[in-house]
Amino acid sequence: MIDFLSECNINNSTIDKMKERYPTELFDLNCNKKEITKIIEYLRSIGINDIDKLLLDETPLFFKSMDYIEKKFSMYNIPMLVQRINDNCEEIEIIL
Repeated sequence: MIDFLSECNINNSTIDKMKERYPTELFDLNCNKKEITKIIEYLRSIGINDIDKLLLDETPLFFKSMDYIEKKFSMYNIPMLVQRINDNCEEIEIIL
């Protein structure tokens, strides 16, 4: 159901873990695949390294709209925030 994530270069083991951890959210994730794809592309474009970990540990991020994500990031010094997130993915919670 969320196999579209493999097209975004998300590791198959991450997809399997998500299916295990979030069975009730799978439908919602699948319905939001265009936004999720945009969010993944945006996070990579600004330098976020571990998208797989964010998908597993910070799933609420991927229920947001791309506009919301961009606006929240624009409120901060993006390179500094990216560094903080790359050092500790829990730092993404600052924009949630």
